[in-house]
Amino acid sequence: MAAMQNGRRSVNLGGLAWELGSVEPKSWDAPDIYDINTVAEWLPATVPGDVRADLMAAGRIADPFYGDQAQASAWVDGLDWWVRTRLPVRLEPGERAFLVCEGIDYLSAIYCNGQLLGRYEGMFSRQVYEVTDWGRHSAGGEWEFSVRLWGNDEVHLLSVSRLTAWERLLARLDRTFQTNLAPFEYRAASLKASYGSGWDFAPSLPSLGIWDDIYLVFARGVYLADTWVRAEPKDETDAQVQVRLEMDADAPRRVTTALTIRPRNFSGPACEFSFDLEVAEGRQTHLLTCDLHDAQRWEPWDRGFPHLYELEIALRAPDAAEVLDSLAVPFGIRTVKREPGAPWVFRINDAPLFLRGANWVPLDMFPGRLRAADYAAMVRQAKELGINFLRVWGGGLREKRAFYDACDAAGILVWQEFPFACAFIGQFAAAAEFRALARQEARAIVQALRNHPSLFLWCGGSEFSPQRNAALVEILAAAVAEEDGTRPWHPASPGAHESHNWTVWHRRAPAAAYRDDYAACISEFGLAAVPDLSSLERFLLPAEQWLPSEGWRQHHAQTSILWHYACTNAHSESQESLKAFIVASQRAQAHGLQVGIETFRRLKYDTAAIAFWMLGEPWPALSWSVIDHYRQPKFACQMLQRVYQPLLISLDYPLKVYQPGDHVKAGLWVVNDTLSSYAGCQACLWLDETEIYRREVNVEPDGCQRIGDVRFTLGSGPWLLRAELHRNGEVVAENLYDLRQSNPRGGPDLLGRLRQWVGRWLLR
Repeated sequence: MAAMQNGRRSVNLGGLAWELGSVEPKSWDAPDIYDINTVAEWLPATVPGDVRADLMAAGRIADPFYGDQAQASAWVDGLDWWVRTRLPVRLEPGERAFLVCEGIDYLSAIYCNGQLLGRYEGMFSRQVYEVTDWGRHSAGGEWEFSVRLWGNDEVHLLSVSRLTAWERLLARLDRTFQTNLAPFEYRAASLKASYGSGWDFAPSLPSLGIWDDIYLVFARGVYLADTWVRAEPKDETDAQVQVRLEMDADAPRRVTTALTIRPRNFSGPACEFSFDLEVAEGRQTHLLTCDLHDAQRWEPWDRGFPHLYELEIALRAPDAAEVLDSLAVPFGIRTVKREPGAPWVFRINDAPLFLRGANWVPLDMFPGRLRAADYAAMVRQAKELGINFLRVWGGGLREKRAFYDACDAAGILVWQEFPFACAFIGQFAAAAEFRALARQEARAIVQALRNHPSLFLWCGGSEFSPQRNAALVEILAAAVAEEDGTRPWHPASPGAHESHNWTVWHRRAPAAAYRDDYAACISEFGLAAVPDLSSLERFLLPAEQWLPSEGWRQHHAQTSILWHYACTNAHSESQESLKAFIVASQRAQAHGLQVGIETFRRLKYDTAAIAFWMLGEPWPALSWSVIDHYRQPKFACQMLQRVYQPLLISLDYPLKVYQPGDHVKAGLWVVNDTLSSYAGCQACLWLDETEIYRREVNVEPDGCQRIGDVRFTLGSGPWLLRAELHRNGEVVAENLYDLRQSNPRGGPDLLGRLRQWVGRWLLR
């Protein structure tokens, strides 16, 4: 239960037995809230976790992910809840104890042995309470920690109560643009993750509970509350490491601070530094600086190795062996800048990098259930697809530390948005109370993530107007500047020279419409697809697995659009017909994404960053994900493994309905996102296993070049094109094209174009 780490003693409360019980609801500002004795029944609970997950484990609610059961547990939000645990802990002489909560969702009051530690609103802030006195005077040495959680109905009421009459009117009007999303009134004055109240890919299943780590820390006199490591290269070989220590001391004293910097994921010597500090009583900040020689830089995986270091800090009294407190912090050394005059060209370690990305939405409706292995597995899948950055979407979370650790280790960059999304007509609340909450949560998010070298961009959120929400944007920008200041800032997505391209899919345009988008950054685009039959069988009743069905609607299928892009005539309700539709749907998704990705990559660096929507999903749905909720890849993943690799061979051909005997003229391209040149290559093209083109080519580093034109005539079929780039007898890049793939006609009519124009105008 207890762990020693260079003098620091810690207890992970998540490893204990917890209990869950409900009570009658109370308002957030109620004075008498310690009603734990009114709990009629205690059930086993898991922490980190979620109230609904615990109720499901106890058999009190049905699986909300199956069939039409999502709304059967709505009563959970109308009650308030307690969670509690007990543990025996003996404080050693001179020790201080601190309770650290990394994330509680969303309105909470924390108690130790029945005494209130604090009442808190927020989902993303770290809460820290000293519990030394309670520990020393606890009867029998047993501590009880209990947390009161207000139900989500109260969260919604609190948000609506902060809106003026005008803001409420705008919020209601906003639903004309957001019929498939959570009511904006619930999101306009709350920092709770938006997706949980309902989205076009997720149900209304708001999370509730201790969703992130909770633990006890024991220190001797001086507590290391937080550490920020700001490491920047000085020249080609050396780096300056600036360490900002947040300390809490019980009395004035002199402290010797020993810093040890050692490689974390590669071999190399450790470096040691020592500083003598005069520490005052209470909370304070100390800034230490040291030089690191022969420093290895953190690089994105397609540019090198993501070198990580670990900083170990040990506080000692002078001339004493006893460690007062200690902490280990991973960090990396790298620079990130925007190219002057080309703000969507990012230079990582002074070299421009084309960003091949995906949108990241939470992996579970109940994020408390997610563990480090879940994050590691999905990040690993992302890297296997050739992805080098993930956009953490503003309707989701500040994810757990394990996600960013996984990205650090994998060499995948992270674009992090604050938790604000989709305000078209409405605007976020102007109430002073809400702006103070936004300031608190924004600062906490920056503090939690700034040590991660993978994080390269802060963004205010997704799809809201920075002009109409100028005060909120100013708060977020100030939090970034004050608590970090080392990374670029982007007020909201989409911004200048940035596109969320939903002409394809929502406006039913053909994939060829991507070729008309010349934005410097295309941060959302994609098509939905039906998951494999084995996945459908896990969340739909047998009678509802074939469309049209209520089960499909409940799980967010946009059936008519799926049918439009699948271009299939399979209308019978047989399993074979369903399988055929799944195949057609997934192939349509893959084709559309391939057309878009290759189009945008051939525009390198005029277009410099792309992110398809989306990598995974938080519940089983018929959505835009390329990996379904059960981690099963759709057909698009096979395509992404070819067209998202750093080295791409690409064919630019007319997208049309072909007939035997048609003459085809196509352009052949090679795109290289690495810094290596590939001399003496051969570009080869086969049509139905017949070689129709071969040419020698020297591939330039970090370049995009048109090799030439290819002309061929179509025979009887099957019209499968295979392009390969050979070097020294090896295939270094390959691509596949199916000229039989349908390209449905369509696109926005006059009303659709008007809605697009209005939408862009509202997001200015």
